[in-house]
Amino acid sequence: MIGKSLFPIFPQQSKLFFHIRQFTNWKLLLVCSRILTHSRTATSASTSSSKDSIHGAKPVKLAYTSYESTDPIITNSTPVIILHGLLGSKSNWNSISKALYNKTNRKIVNVDARNHGASPFSDDMSYDHMTGDVIALMKDLEIKKAAVIGHSMGGRTAMNLALNFPDAVESLIVLDISPFGISSEFSNVVKVVHALQNVKIEPKVSLPKARLIADRQLSSTISDLAMRQFVLTQLYEDENGNYKWRANVDVIKKNLDENIIKFPVDESLRYHGPTLFITGLKSNYVQSKDHEGIKMLFPKAVIKSVDSGHWPHAEKPAEFLAMASEFLNTPQ
Repeated sequence: MIGKSLFPIFPQQSKLFFHIRQFTNWKLLLVCSRILTHSRTATSASTSSSKDSIHGAKPVKLAYTSYESTDPIITNSTPVIILHGLLGSKSNWNSISKALYNKTNRKIVNVDARNHGASPFSDDMSYDHMTGDVIALMKDLEIKKAAVIGHSMGGRTAMNLALNFPDAVESLIVLDISPFGISSEFSNVVKVVHALQNVKIEPKVSLPKARLIADRQLSSTISDLAMRQFVLTQLYEDENGNYKWRANVDVIKKNLDENIIKFPVDESLRYHGPTLFITGLKSNYVQSKDHEGIKMLFPKAVIKSVDSGHWPHAEKPAEFLAMASEFLNTPQ
């Protein structure tokens, strides 16, 4: 059973509350500027039926954090589900989630993908598996339909979800990823995953020192400082003082070429709901030659760009929030 705690955030608005709830390993409760944490044990399997999966892919119970209001008028709005990118976690989206809640008055469900963050590790990892996980989470949370935001790997999961379960997706926002092709930047991810496997850190050093050691080792392979800083946020110390990655690097490496870099495009499928693609002008993950195919699969797709690299929401948060909130607040 998931416990609930409600705390006023804005004293001048006594009816407005934030409820931040996280399933599995951590539970976060926001009290004004203080965050309380509580540990829970992750569950590996979901009770969802096979009709909620693709090709029989067995779902896992995902870790999530939700931001919501007790005001029944606000909670009647369609929730927003956020799916992070490869090697990331929902923690990368905490600030954006809170801001998006404030700008849309919608429940925000920020999710850890399988083999990432606080979600269960599994030997199976594909877009069909990750899509089934989201459908299972929606069923657990009694969400019949959601607006879905996905970045990179999460963007492809969001696309797969919309194409295979269109009735479950009110609208779709995809950040800097295409359903087609493999960019040179995406191929660099292979080097990053290999580099993470080879990082060696002595036990029981401080976290800042551990990150410094890891950064020095990674710099010989990963020249991009932003990428190194991004992956270093996923380094943590376990109960025995050993440093590990929050992502299941071994399984990700095994599935990278066939199940993650490649997207299972089925050109017979269509998602006819409102769709916004936000691309980075300094990134080549989405190329102009992809636009025609994107609009074939997503006939209502609008493609916009911001002056950023592969992380528009992190590099240009104000621009991303303006685009996303305008899209979500426009009656569909």
